[in-house]
Amino acid sequence: MRISYDKRADVMYVTFGGRKKAEGEEVKKNVFVRFEPATKEIVGVTIVNFSKFLRKKPDIRVVSPVSA
Repeated sequence: MRISYDKRADVMYVTFGGRKKAEGEEVKKNVFVRFEPATKEIVGVTIVNFSKFLRKKPDIRVVSPVSA
C-alpha cells in the first residue's frame, strides 16, 4: 500500500499494489474509489479536498507507520 498527499492540490492518494490502469467512481462527495476495469478489483482511493474531509471527521487520525 502506498499513501501520498499532494499539498498544493489537497488530494490524498491511497494505492494498493503496483500501478495499474484504473477507472474511478465517486462513492461519496470528493471520495473516489479506483478500480481495474476488467476485474473490478479496487486498486486505490482518492480523496479530494482532503484537509476539509479530515476536519469534518474528527474521529479519524492519520498515523504514519514506524519502521523498525
